[in-house]
Amino acid sequence: MILKKPYAFLIKHFRLIHGILSILLMIITYNIRIISNFLSNYIAKSNYLKIRIEPSISSIPSFLYLLIVLAVLICFIIYFLMRHKSKPTKLYTSTIIFYILLSVGLIFTDFQMASLTQNNATLRYIMASRDIMNFFYYSQYLLIIISLVRTFGFDIKRFNFNRDLKELEIMSNDNEEFELDIEIDSNDVKAKNNRRGRFFKYYIAENKKLLLLFIISILFILSGIFLSNKYLFNKEYNENQTFSFNNLSLKVKNSYETIYDNKNNDMSEEKYIYYIIKLNIKNNSDNIHIIDIGLIRLNVGNNYYKPDTSLYKYFSDIGEGYSNQIIKKGSDNNYIIAFKVDKEYSNLSKTLELVKNKNTRELSYTVINLKPNNLDEEKLISEVSLNEVLNIKNNTLGDIELNIEEYNISSKFNYKYEEEINNKKYTFTGIVEPSSTNIYGKKLIKLKYSMKYSNISNESVMNKFFSNFGHIRYRAKNIEYNNPFDIIEKDIKDDGYCYLEVTDSIDQADEIYLDFIIRGNKYIYKLK
Repeated sequence: MILKKPYAFLIKHFRLIHGILSILLMIITYNIRIISNFLSNYIAKSNYLKIRIEPSISSIPSFLYLLIVLAVLICFIIYFLMRHKSKPTKLYTSTIIFYILLSVGLIFTDFQMASLTQNNATLRYIMASRDIMNFFYYSQYLLIIISLVRTFGFDIKRFNFNRDLKELEIMSNDNEEFELDIEIDSNDVKAKNNRRGRFFKYYIAENKKLLLLFIISILFILSGIFLSNKYLFNKEYNENQTFSFNNLSLKVKNSYETIYDNKNNDMSEEKYIYYIIKLNIKNNSDNIHIIDIGLIRLNVGNNYYKPDTSLYKYFSDIGEGYSNQIIKKGSDNNYIIAFKVDKEYSNLSKTLELVKNKNTRELSYTVINLKPNNLDEEKLISEVSLNEVLNIKNNTLGDIELNIEEYNISSKFNYKYEEEINNKKYTFTGIVEPSSTNIYGKKLIKLKYSMKYSNISNESVMNKFFSNFGHIRYRAKNIEYNNPFDIIEKDIKDDGYCYLEVTDSIDQADEIYLDFIIRGNKYIYKLK
């Protein structure tokens, strides 16, 4: 095959080649700046705002790698030209090395940007990526200037636009023809490969102990880096795993998701869902502590949410809300924190994140992986009849044993009670009547009951157990009624009894049920 040497062509188009190179370098620089700005904005806002990172904007564009390959290829071509003409080649060698390093930096940055959509981003590495991109961004200006100088043929020393080209004179041998022999002796290649294979086997046999030690050392180092990163420096926890936080011992006991409040009212507005995290906080130190609630956030698919203390009243049945209460020394406390989240993100992964040290330039987080229980799927847990014990367990309240021994229906009830006045006991008669009368008649149900409970999340909620969770359901003339009821509580001194105000149609009921619905768990007490 007869070919011509390319040197004459390259010298003739020396400026044009540098012009193309200059354009490539400017496009690369512009895109590096976009990446640097993206990372800087993420770092500046991630600690304060929720940020939704889409995969389409959190990766290095493929064409940027192609531009770098083209720039390196042009530099290689000019390098061989300059070497052939015995001209300095350091500039092009440095440029080639620079863009190879830039490619490595982009690959590292690409991994970090991809982590923004995979819920495992580390701010330290994101900041490192930003610094790397800034370094390459500013460094490229020097290369662009030099390339533009060569594009216009400008010599800084003499202000002469033609010096570079005069020094690159086209010689007669720069355009001469030469013969390219592409025939391959397969036997010779095979013999050389066999010889290399034998030498390689001999080398392995003679140094197998050293090589084995080297491989084991590399594997040991890589394993140590991986394990220390996963289980020491960036350890992540799961629910019911204890971890230390600001001299306290914390544990996520459970997590929940719901769109209903403690009265079973829909709070979603068709676009929100609520997450409630139940925390166990122990203070084993000799000092009191307060957790800054501003150091806590919920990460839902890299959308960040701060606790909303205004929500606590809607989830009091799950526990007492934490809003910077003092954690006394030696105490063991249970609190909840609540978050209002956009419903569209409800299927994404969720982690609770707590700032380890807010006084450092780079914030790091303790991460707890969450698997929230859905409280909105109603299911029947158990049903008992009158004078049987109803066991209420495995719910957000705690463990409860309820026994209703008898019930009575009437428009009015009398009861006896004693009071001591001036060291003398007197017996009084109390009267319980419906508290109001509307267009519908009212009746009372008097329940004689006993209740035992333990591990209760909120004592004040249990004091109004019937009114918070109870519903009367009855069937009269083949029509089923399901209504909440009013509890008659004012000035009643009749321990062990509860008075429920209902409509008077209950007189004709063939079946009467008292339903307790606790966050999707339904318990039924059949009274009749």
